[in-house]
Amino acid sequence: MTERQAALLLGEGRHPDADRIERELLQEAGKRRLAAAQSRRPRSRQNWIADAAARRDARALSRVQHSNARLW
Repeated sequence: MTERQAALLLGEGRHPDADRIERELLQEAGKRRLAAAQSRRPRSRQNWIADAAARRDARALSRVQHSNARLW
């Protein structure tokens, strides 16, 4: 056990190999982030308009439901 590992375990209560584990996790996260960025495609205008319409309809339905709740 190295001095750094002892300090992590006894001083901070962390895993003795915490530095290595964190480094590996960060590398994996970076690879996933890069792969996700490369696989993203721009959304078509038609999809964007359909999503906006769906959100608008959901808000309108929510308003109607809340206004009807006061009638009962």
